[in-house]
Amino acid sequence: MAAAIAITRLDLSASELRAAAGKEKNGGAADAGLGPVLEGSDRTTAANPCGMDRRTLRDWVHRYNQDGLCGPAQPRAARGPAEADGGAEGGAGAPG
Repeated sequence: MAAAIAITRLDLSASELRAAAGKEKNGGAADAGLGPVLEGSDRTTAANPCGMDRRTLRDWVHRYNQDGLCGPAQPRAARGPAEADGGAEGGAGAPG
């Protein structure tokens, strides 16, 4: 069974998140995975009904914790290169 992942941004309850997500342009996608996580579901249980994998849900939770409701819906380009590649410096292919 997949490990649970924690949402540390607790300004919205699961029901408030669902209500707010319904008003956002891409909020429905965020609500689909994040609501069950707020209710205590593990990653697999929360991700499967949304048609996503556990890793994608984990990434969404991290972006939600950092940026709030708009975080999961942000395209990779909008997050910038440091966040898009996980913020690793000096990885494979790095000069020097």
